[in-house]
Amino acid sequence: MKRDMERIRTLLEQIEAKQDVYVFAGDLPDSDQDGWGHLKLMEDDRLIEFSSDVVNFEGEFHQRSRGPTPNRTIRMTSRGHDFLEGTRTPERWKKVKDKILQDGLPLVVGTVLEYVIARAGD
Repeated sequence: MKRDMERIRTLLEQIEAKQDVYVFAGDLPDSDQDGWGHLKLMEDDRLIEFSSDVVNFEGEFHQRSRGPTPNRTIRMTSRGHDFLEGTRTPERWKKVKDKILQDGLPLVVGTVLEYVIARAGD
């Protein structure tokens, strides 16, 4: 699997669209095998957190190992909200990507956030 920043941004939008603090990973439209890999990358970059508990269909909590599964819940972190806010519109996202690549920097979560935070007042 190759990291896809467009996919990461789309997954963040899908999590936000659920309008809840915690969402079930399996409820996301992009929760296929590649999506699971991207969710794990997003956890690595601290954009999201997986809960340590899993909810079964009766609403009972059970401990589970780390990592994405359909009935694990996800919470978008403040860092994830910052990333999404800074790339909210397609025009803004294009501007961020173009500037980062123009400067010869890698298009990764860290450089996107550095760019967005540095230009927060623009």
